Amino acid sequence: MPDISGIKSSRVYSLYNFEDAQKIRELFSKNPALDCYIIGGGLIGVETAESLITCGARVTILECRPRILSSLFDEDISGKIRNILSNKGIKIITGVNIREIKEKTGRLEIHTDHDSFSCDFVILSAGVVPNSELARDAGLETGSGGGIVVNEFLETSDPDIFAIGDCALSTDFITKKPVYLPLGSISTKMGRIAANNICGIKTSFTGSLSTAMFKVFELNAGRTGLTTAQAREHGYDPVSIIVSGLDRSHYAENARYVVLKLIADRKSKRLLGAQGFGEGDIVSRIELVSVCIFSCLTWDKLFPMDLGYHPDFNNPIDIIQVAGEMLSGKNSGFYRSVVPEAINEFNQPNIIDLSPQNEHAYNSIPGSINIPLESLRLENIPFKKDDIIILYSKTSSGAYEAYRYLAACGFTGLYVLEGGMYYYSI
Repeated sequence: MPDISGIKSSRVYSLYNFEDAQKIRELFSKNPALDCYIIGGGLIGVETAESLITCGARVTILECRPRILSSLFDEDISGKIRNILSNKGIKIITGVNIREIKEKTGRLEIHTDHDSFSCDFVILSAGVVPNSELARDAGLETGSGGGIVVNEFLETSDPDIFAIGDCALSTDFITKKPVYLPLGSISTKMGRIAANNICGIKTSFTGSLSTAMFKVFELNAGRTGLTTAQAREHGYDPVSIIVSGLDRSHYAENARYVVLKLIADRKSKRLLGAQGFGEGDIVSRIELVSVCIFSCLTWDKLFPMDLGYHPDFNNPIDIIQVAGEMLSGKNSGFYRSVVPEAINEFNQPNIIDLSPQNEHAYNSIPGSINIPLESLRLENIPFKKDDIIILYSKTSSGAYEAYRYLAACGFTGLYVLEGGMYYYSI
């Protein structure tokens, strides 16, 4: 529990078990229209916010870091997720440290290093720390943050004692460094491996990729491996690409859009991580990238993968394969891209929207001209071949096709907007 004055107020709730959830449910059964502040903007905090606002509460997340979900997603992806949550009515305040919580006239006052807030109750969701006091008392080695140090067989510094789950340190599969990952999938796997070793069946825990997923409102999100920042911290030279597209054929009734960010090492081409979100099936793509990382694949192995196809499940060329092909082209220099935040760095760029006319009319980048992809011909381009031209369509594939065509026609100043208009608009 955080060391905050007033944290033990009866109006401050933790959320560690089923009984805690029941107490909060009972509170809402009496008066759903309450002001709730959630301390912590990680996975649990975000999912709790969705549950409360669905019940009718007015919800604010307070996060001490500069952004929510910062340990799981890069800034570009977490920023888009934040926009989606904000549009659903969740207020998010970052970069604040809680100094004190006080009861006053039937409500709570939260005092931070920047401001003060009033609410009906507070939910703590500021992460977990390993419960390793017993291990320390027994003289077992613990690591950074208090997690119990284990070897590949999950034996502690005393080989007759095993440690698994949220009290133990895990190993990052890519960096081979110890890491604390309190995730149910990892804990369950550790339990089976420890049981094997206790029974004399030598089994190694090869590490994990922090693969995680969640769902809030209509949004599905997931991640695996290293973020760009984490990759850089561990000595890699990360290169990434952001693509968007439908999760299945456009004429399928349940086709929905997804965004995928793929991260790899520039020199070795080794896949390092992936992040994504959308109303469509992004989770299966994240899990497939996780398998690829565990197999130590490089990005050039993604496009040739023999994936099945059915209109109700995917596209003939899956978004993972599109990402692999675009990342390969980006790294080789054949293909250049620009992220939405960097458009303004160009001096009056020429922007072409390849969307149909009706889409351009209601949703387009200011200053862009509309040349639908099916009408794209050399004679229709009103720019010189050495002009800076940024291409975009609703998803990534259309602009990539236009780039290849115009590059073959001799245009040298081409860029594709990463993520397309779908990603740009979020």
